[in-house]
Amino acid sequence: MRPILLLVALSLSSFSVEAREPATEVIVAGGPIQIFKGTLSGGDIKSFLIRPSTARTVNLTLDSTPADCGVEMQTSSQPGYASEFSRFPTTRSMESKEGETFKLSFYLMRAEWVSRGECSFSLSIE
Repeated sequence: MRPILLLVALSLSSFSVEAREPATEVIVAGGPIQIFKGTLSGGDIKSFLIRPSTARTVNLTLDSTPADCGVEMQTSSQPGYASEFSRFPTTRSMESKEGETFKLSFYLMRAEWVSRGECSFSLSIE
């Protein structure tokens, strides 16, 4: 029994596991516009947790160059994905409730991922 456990432990230790970058937390409190930019390649995903400090309107401006970044959004008040963004640049205004969190994730579209391309994105939060 012990040789089997040793073999399993050794085989599992040879796998490398990549940890995803944790989501960037953004507190929206009515100050200056917050701007985030980045580049994605391979299976990268860049996520933002947007937390308004009070019930308010949150304005998001998204852009992608080329337009091969996909974006999806989840809210803590609704299960599942609230919306996907298909055209860039785009601006969305959303009414938030107190304590609500928005999770916005940028990812590489499949065609660009297969061709080992990359995309650059920008996000402005007001």
